[in-house]
Amino acid sequence: MKNTGDGFLAEFASVVDGVRCGVEVQRGMVERNAATPVQQRIEFRMGINLGDVIAEGEDIFGDGVNIVAGLEALADPGGICVSRVVRDQVRDRVDYTFEDTGDHQVKNIARPVPVYTLTPEARRRSSTRLARPVLQSAGAPRLSIVVLPLPT
Repeated sequence: MKNTGDGFLAEFASVVDGVRCGVEVQRGMVERNAATPVQQRIEFRMGINLGDVIAEGEDIFGDGVNIVAGLEALADPGGICVSRVVRDQVRDRVDYTFEDTGDHQVKNIARPVPVYTLTPEARRRSSTRLARPVLQSAGAPRLSIVVLPLPT
């Protein structure tokens, strides 16, 4: 959807697909890094949020983007932070464990955001499938999932 220097934003049609994709990417990085010397390893931090974004041309912005950027900044290398709305939407539909890390202040957001961590060690369901990002044309704000992985 959008490159942000050393990271990117991706939009998914389903919050479940966005979370599953994030977990699969992190799992793939763990496998890749196992055979890679420490100084050459790449570890991503990810934030996942479900919320409105505003699209203008090839750019997206708004509270949904600000929250996901804040979540990414809170994530440990190799980890995933999600907002409460993401956890609430997926907790009965995926076989992952979410740990409550409390409310955190996020830049450009007036109220603290309830944050949960999800690690790539989460159990895998046999029916897990990767989602492909769905790119939509610019227009009115829409409900979106944004994944922002950045190397540490």
